[in-house]
Amino acid sequence: MISQYLEATNLTPSATSKEIKKFAQDAARLNCLGVCSYLGNALLLKKYAPNQKIVCVVGFPEGDPSHILQDLDMAMNCIDEYDVVVPRAYIVMKQYRAFKKIMDLVRQATEGKVLKAIIETSYLTEAKFQPVIKICEACGVDIIKTNTGKYVRIRSLEDDVKLIQKYTKLPIKASGGIGTYKEAKTLIDLGVTRIGTSKADAIISGEPK
Repeated sequence: MISQYLEATNLTPSATSKEIKKFAQDAARLNCLGVCSYLGNALLLKKYAPNQKIVCVVGFPEGDPSHILQDLDMAMNCIDEYDVVVPRAYIVMKQYRAFKKIMDLVRQATEGKVLKAIIETSYLTEAKFQPVIKICEACGVDIIKTNTGKYVRIRSLEDDVKLIQKYTKLPIKASGGIGTYKEAKTLIDLGVTRIGTSKADAIISGEPK
């Protein structure tokens, strides 16, 4: 069932506790693999989706180093997985030493938990893929994630996945505007192991019976 690939996601900054509660309950009802939101919502996610993986974003959405470090101070035992936005500024300016340093700190702070690196493929040229992914590998990242969903794409999501596969054997989480069963199934057929989506209900309802 496609639900077992889905990380139901709510990253609306203004979402109320009531809305996060309903979001988590819906994800549990749909039997999604996990629920993804901000660190401040972790306890609500655990309470209302107790059998799903609890996934929280770090440094979302820009990957600002100070924001990353601030978020890491909120790490807690109930969180199963962390999705960290890699530092955009370091990549743009090719400050790879500083990039590795912050990623090493993230890995240390999340030791024992699954760590995904959001590399924001929306604005990365292919030339930037290799060094970014190799640093993520060297720092012990478990899964590469494609997007925050905040930027206009310069390629299709399918092409982004193929580019990531060109440079790593790590599992891939695809995200950013996936809203139908057909879109999700196409990505899974490409080899994606996770789908991040705010439209889990629509994807699941489109699955052939």
